[in-house]
Amino acid sequence: MSVEHPSDSLVAGYARGDTDLPADELWAVEAHMERCADCRRRLAGAAADVPAVTALLTAVRDGLEPALDRSTPAPRRRRRPMTWATPVTVSYTHL
Repeated sequence: MSVEHPSDSLVAGYARGDTDLPADELWAVEAHMERCADCRRRLAGAAADVPAVTALLTAVRDGLEPALDRSTPAPRRRRRPMTWATPVTVSYTHL
């Protein structure tokens, strides 16, 4: 199966939030990004060059850092050994 990836200029325009992208291309890029990790990496690289995106991410991080600093890590989950039971075994066990 052949997959067509969005061009670098289309990915850069998407990262910048260009409003002149046709709706069908915008939808196609978004749908493609959902299933293509390589293109998501390309998008992350393109977004790093956009000052508005960088400012937004910095503001979010700055807003979250105090709360994250005060939070405590979740307790470690104890893993139980996995056991398998047939429906017959389960029904006799619960009688």
